[in-house]
Amino acid sequence: MTPSAEARAALQALAREITSSARERDGLIREAVALSRLLEGLTGLSPESQPDIGANQTTTSAGLAISPIKAAHCAREPLRTITFIKGLASAIEQARRPDRPVRVLYAGCGPFATLALPLMTLFDAQQASFTLLDIHAASLDCARSLVEGFGLASSVSRYVLDDACALRLDAAQLPDVIVSETMNASLRSEPQVAIMRHLAAQAPAALLVPESVTVEACLLRPGKELPPPLEGPDAQPQPAQRERIPLGPVFRLDREAITAWQKEGSLLPAGAVQIPAELPERMQARLLTKITAFGPHRLDDYESSLNLPQHLPGKPALAGGEHLQFAYRISEAPGLMLVPAA
Repeated sequence: MTPSAEARAALQALAREITSSARERDGLIREAVALSRLLEGLTGLSPESQPDIGANQTTTSAGLAISPIKAAHCAREPLRTITFIKGLASAIEQARRPDRPVRVLYAGCGPFATLALPLMTLFDAQQASFTLLDIHAASLDCARSLVEGFGLASSVSRYVLDDACALRLDAAQLPDVIVSETMNASLRSEPQVAIMRHLAAQAPAALLVPESVTVEACLLRPGKELPPPLEGPDAQPQPAQRERIPLGPVFRLDREAITAWQKEGSLLPAGAVQIPAELPERMQARLLTKITAFGPHRLDDYESSLNLPQHLPGKPALAGGEHLQFAYRISEAPGLMLVPAA
């Protein structure tokens, strides 16, 4: 693929708008959609072109590496794309140094390198140098074609075809920023935890994007979670009237947690919550996923597929008064699990 000069100008303009401190995140939906359409149009990768979006996915010892087409599809979530691009830009700015470019390792870059490609038009090769890593050759080849087609080859120091959980970093060239968006809601199924644990342990000074992911438990009334339907053509949208009882955090993925896990194996410690003795009628337990990409750039409830409430592992029938102890298991099907209380 050889993007035109107009396409490169469009990519740079979109990058400037998305990272602008003068633009509020929720006012950038049009730009995020335009970015997704630009990359899909150049590559021909879209769910419509390949109806089986799960084809060619890979199951690793640490979780599911989604297919290249499904990875491309993630770019269609506007708030997710905006938040992570803003977060990565902020991390690069914080890591800036006068003597060399910021080294950015993008683990699971997918076919579009969605979070990095726009920023390559804003940070030149003397300011930021990217390593693009993916387990799928098709994704890495597509990302390389986009980078080279846009004339951004000098911004990428390496293309690495490997499992991120097996990669050994060069101690003389450690990354300053590690970015990976290989996750699902409540950190289930995909290898985000294992990837960040493995890479961040080798580069203890690196900034992480996302900076933190927290899974919290709560009781909620499902019928009150979404805004009520509009009653007529002239009706005004009304906010949701949610009814929730917070139970507390059960798991956190961040630099502090990764440091604490150094002596842990594949079963990581997690938190515990107490269910009220009197369980309110029609309230159900759910897990909520809160994501800080970096600094002030956050994703909260219902802002992306990563933030949809999830059932507790195993969907236990609760009567009230239970003490629930969690752990996180790294495996081919990673995720939170309930364990007997100590």
